Amino acid sequence: MRLMVAHPRDGQPSTHYNGFTLGLTAVSPEQIDAAVAAALAHGGTQIEDPTGWRERGGMRMYSAYVRDPAGHKLCLIDRAA
Repeated sequence: MRLMVAHPRDGQPSTHYNGFTLGLTAVSPEQIDAAVAAALAHGGTQIEDPTGWRERGGMRMYSAYVRDPAGHKLCLIDRAA
């Protein structure tokens, strides 16, 4: 996986309300599933939509969002070709 940092979707400066996304890009949906399982096994929680395929902005991706025990949000994503 590779580290990915993105700006808030609303285009505004990062605050405690809109934050930023810290993500890891994966090479396969299976890698994301394994990462989610590891996060849950270590006290994380799955948040937002269930893990799965999504279409956003003309892009197809497999993604999941988890929160670590300290409350940090992490996006796991595989952008399909």
